[in-house]
Amino acid sequence: MAGCDCGAGASVRTSDMPSTFVELRSGSSVWNPMRSLAAWSALVVLIAGAGREAHARPWVNPAEVGSAPDEPPTTAVVAQPPPEIDPPPVRHDEDRDRWRRWRLTGAIGVRFGSFRVNGASSGTAIPFHVDLGVRKDRLVLYASYDVLGIDLDVPDGAQVTARGATTVDLGDGSGLVQRVGANARYGFARAGEHDGGFELWAEGGIGVQHVRWDAGGVWTRPDIALGLGGTILGLGKHEHGGFSLGLRIMLAPRSDVADGAPAVCGGPCDRATAPAGFDRSFLFDMTVPFGR
Repeated sequence: MAGCDCGAGASVRTSDMPSTFVELRSGSSVWNPMRSLAAWSALVVLIAGAGREAHARPWVNPAEVGSAPDEPPTTAVVAQPPPEIDPPPVRHDEDRDRWRRWRLTGAIGVRFGSFRVNGASSGTAIPFHVDLGVRKDRLVLYASYDVLGIDLDVPDGAQVTARGATTVDLGDGSGLVQRVGANARYGFARAGEHDGGFELWAEGGIGVQHVRWDAGGVWTRPDIALGLGGTILGLGKHEHGGFSLGLRIMLAPRSDVADGAPAVCGGPCDRATAPAGFDRSFLFDMTVPFGR
């Protein structure tokens, strides 16, 4: 073996050692470079594995999660608000109270036709009328007020007997007629929707006519009114309005036909009968209903 300097901490190398092997002596310790490389590689693998584990595990805020000290922490779950849901569309059946609830109703209109008094015609009569009442679904209950001027076609010198008095001159037959009445109307057919439509109706009522003659005297008599017509009506949530056309027939007793009157012929006939005891008036009606 070749001589060497074997002092403390000196490098020892012999001729039979490979060039890659160097031993350093520090006391009794020997440094091997191959072993050191293996140790560094293992350390790098451990650090990389710890980094992947820390990345996969979510961070938990201890202030937000109240876990017991001996329980593993749990991930906080944030509650999401429920999704907005559109309200269901309003069904027509739920809104049909536009027909079915009670409504205050009024109307203004005019009538055209013939108005008769004791068989004498007034010519073309044009009564103006106002109505006020209530309605619900197909039923309408209302009171009415009519006013019209009349001019009867009476013969010159004609006379009439007043109640409890002697005969007096009828005058020229002109006067003013006022009527108040109560009526009930029912819609027997309807075509439309929840907010309006067209309705066919029939009605009946009773009333009182009060005639004041220009030449003097008054006359009061009851009557019966029958009607048939149709109405176009629009219904809002609070208001309603429309237009109505109809035909009204009024029956009122005559004062010039007594019970047991003799049979006569008022025109060409094959058998005489007693005179009709009622006046018949036919009036065409145009009305604008409205209300709440």
